[in-house]
Amino acid sequence: MGGVAKIIYIYRNPKDVMTSYFHFSNMVVALEAANDMEHFMKRFLDGNVVGSRWFDHIRGWYEHRHDFSILFMMYEEMKKDLRSSVLKISHFLEKELSEEDVEAIVKQSTFQNMKSDPKANYDEILKYEIGKRTDEGHFLRKGDAQEFLDAKMLRVP
Repeated sequence: MGGVAKIIYIYRNPKDVMTSYFHFSNMVVALEAANDMEHFMKRFLDGNVVGSRWFDHIRGWYEHRHDFSILFMMYEEMKKDLRSSVLKISHFLEKELSEEDVEAIVKQSTFQNMKSDPKANYDEILKYEIGKRTDEGHFLRKGDAQEFLDAKMLRVP
C-alpha cells in the first residue's frame, strides 16, 4: 500500500465551534460544564478547553499544508453543497465514482442520516464509555451553521 497518506481536514466557523462545544461540554461528564456562554466564550478564546485554541489548531495544520497531502474543506460549504463536496473529495482521493455512488454517498452523508446512524453518531460511546450528565442530548446535535446568531445564544428577548 505504499504511497502518501491523504488528510481531509474539515474546519468550521469558530463561532459555531464554540456554540457546539458549549452544548457538548454541558452534556459530557468528563468536561467542565459552563452554564453561562460568556464564561465559556472566555475559556474557549483563551484556550482553556480540551483541545486548546481553535485558532492554534487550524494554524498548525495550515502551516504544514505543504508537508502533507491535505484537502481543507469548510463545514458550512459542505452543508450548502454536499454533492460538490463529495465530488471534491473523490477527486482528491483520485477515486472515480459513478453517478449512483455519488448519490448514495450524498444521501448517507446528510446530517440527519449521520445523526441516526450508530456507526456515525458516537451516541453509544458517549453514553457507555465517556458518560453523559443526563440522558438528553446527542453527539450530533443540530449541525446548523451560524447557530451563534440564534436569539437564545445572543440572549435577545
